[in-house]
Amino acid sequence: MIANALDNIAARLYIDGKTVSARVPLLDSGTLGPKGHVQVIVPYETESYGELQDLEDVNAIPQCTLKMFPEETLHCVEWAKDLFGNLFTLKPQNFNKVFESDIDTLDFANMQEVTNIGNAVKMANKAPRNFDHCVELARIKF
Repeated sequence: MIANALDNIAARLYIDGKTVSARVPLLDSGTLGPKGHVQVIVPYETESYGELQDLEDVNAIPQCTLKMFPEETLHCVEWAKDLFGNLFTLKPQNFNKVFESDIDTLDFANMQEVTNIGNAVKMANKAPRNFDHCVELARIKF
């Protein structure tokens, strides 16, 4: 039996064709943009991957590409948008949520909320003390 975990249709079709012609069962899995896929293929008994009508979403970029190594121009733009959104939207929203909340409303049993609290404390400790410090941090970041 062959098992794969691929993130593009061309590679899946290649492996599918080879396993079907060799009459070897295939456990096909992987991602395609934001979608996940798992299929068990038994040659000449079940539908093969090549027989599916799963269209490739050419506009979606796999998360593994964004998180590991964006090499194409579009991937780099998406990577930068993701980083910008994380730095200037998600983190400040979590910070505001923690510091605007009443201590009694925080759920310390929820691991995500505990992580958000820890991140908010780190942000508060790293906050610039004055304009010169802000310029210094920006220069270091650049």
